[in-house]
Amino acid sequence: MPFFTLIRKISLLQSSHFLIMIDDAHDMNKYQIQTLNSWIAYRDHSIFSFKVATAKVNRPVFITSTGGSILEGHDFITVDMERAYQNEETDFFKLAKKIIERRLENIGLKGVTAEEFFPVNESFSKDIEKYKAIAKQQAEEKYGTNATKSVQDYIYKYHRAMYFRERSAKANKPPYSGFETIVDISTGIVRNLLDPCYWMFDNALNNNKDGITQISPKIQTQIIVERSQRMWDVLRNGLDKIIDNCTIEQGKQIFQLFENLMILFSKRLVSDISEPRAIVFSISQKDTHPELYKEIIALIDLARKVQFIYTRIGNAKDKGKQEIYYVPNRLLFPSLGLDPHGQYSRVSLKVSDIWNAAVNNKQFPINEETSTSINLQKNLFDE
Repeated sequence: MPFFTLIRKISLLQSSHFLIMIDDAHDMNKYQIQTLNSWIAYRDHSIFSFKVATAKVNRPVFITSTGGSILEGHDFITVDMERAYQNEETDFFKLAKKIIERRLENIGLKGVTAEEFFPVNESFSKDIEKYKAIAKQQAEEKYGTNATKSVQDYIYKYHRAMYFRERSAKANKPPYSGFETIVDISTGIVRNLLDPCYWMFDNALNNNKDGITQISPKIQTQIIVERSQRMWDVLRNGLDKIIDNCTIEQGKQIFQLFENLMILFSKRLVSDISEPRAIVFSISQKDTHPELYKEIIALIDLARKVQFIYTRIGNAKDKGKQEIYYVPNRLLFPSLGLDPHGQYSRVSLKVSDIWNAAVNNKQFPINEETSTSINLQKNLFDE
């Protein structure tokens, strides 16, 4: 309070209210959390207030430095910013659209929609529509023309998988363009949404000094793939170089874990299975191998600190229970030619398989009856 009182003696700030913004509070230590909670518990917030962002997983405790506690509804209000983001009907898509269009308006492009400013590659759109029609035909043959919901579910699950499955192994990477794709690779995080947009705009501006009305699909694809490759370069070089308390060995293991996850997702994408586009995973058999699970969580926590992976909470298979599931940053997908769109499902991975993928660089097993004859055994980074 004395600090803010002193600042308000400046004539321009006499009537100011100060908003203190704390990001990633789940990474603060015990004493920092207790101090923050004590500030939040302070009754007079006429001069200052707090906005604290934290993950649902590993959320800080509510104990103050004096041993008291802060209570939701009494000392603070919780706003859930964690939303689904897979399609244009979700809250995050609508939020992203509003953010982008507000910025477009600020640069004189009032009335231009996010979809117009970030157009989709025409060839890609035509191919997707073609595979939607193929999936619809297959679904109607399987379920009948009157089974509308089953047909729509089948189209949703398989049409994009068909597109990626039918691409030649020697073909160039698919075009990554369109506002929906940009939302997909953000993984539901606003800062991830804005980063590629900045680089796209900068690239387009350098090539067109007379003004920009849209970002071409070519530039979008170029920037998305470049930013994706940059993430893999950081992983490959070792997170130990950028994170405190991360050993060289852990940096190597994190890279191997992510590489093998991408190999698994690529196998699933071309396999005849019920959920080919699942790109989220949960961990099973935690109680069977507690020591291995502890090692895995240590690796995931390190990767989470630099936003290579995110944690969410969802319903478990056991009725009434919830479980943590893990969402790799979707910007990792484009440089490998994978589909960042995903679907509403997740893969359950055994603790032992995750540990072997990270420590022994072993690929995740996939059910033999769902595998295809396509050779995916080589390293994803091989040409």
